[in-house]
Amino acid sequence: MEIKIKIDLDDMETIKDIVALKLLSEGLEKFGHLSENDAEKIEKIFLIKEYLDGGLRTPPTNSRIPRRIRAVCNALTGSWIRDTKNEWRESNGNDVRIEMYRLEELDDIINSENDIMIKHFIEQTWLDTVMNGDIPWLILDAIKLESLREIKTGMTLGEIMFEELMNDIENVTVLLNESTDRKIEIDTIQEISVPISDDETSGVLFG
Repeated sequence: MEIKIKIDLDDMETIKDIVALKLLSEGLEKFGHLSENDAEKIEKIFLIKEYLDGGLRTPPTNSRIPRRIRAVCNALTGSWIRDTKNEWRESNGNDVRIEMYRLEELDDIINSENDIMIKHFIEQTWLDTVMNGDIPWLILDAIKLESLREIKTGMTLGEIMFEELMNDIENVTVLLNESTDRKIEIDTIQEISVPISDDETSGVLFG
């Protein structure tokens, strides 16, 4: 039995993207080429793409709903956000100041054409995602979010690029120091072991 359906070409392209992304993620995980951080980054990129394609938006508020009921709903939402933030802090042992937002509240960043800004948002500002029904809520580092929103000049972007460069240099320096320490350790072992293996020295030391 066959069932034929009509599908919009744009929808078909979106489905292809989703399938390709899932296959890529599953394939890399299977072969161990995808770390936990990489998988999380792909999921964040996927959520942003789905949002920009028109999904993951909250429905518009009906203005005819009585104010008292709207106030109660807002209070319940506020309580859920507060409880979620407290639970996240407890489970992650994180003292950083965090806030929670929906994707549509972050249009100024998500729609930015600045790749560095998006990269920092995904990798450093966006800490976690929790679902409220079908809508994802983002747990963000509030301080880093404020910094991103203050980026308006080329000089500030240059400072961010410089910070990235310094972080890379610091990581390389740590690796070099570890390698140097290991080499010194090996050299010391060799310096100690050589005279002990010498017959005359062994005779003096051990009679």
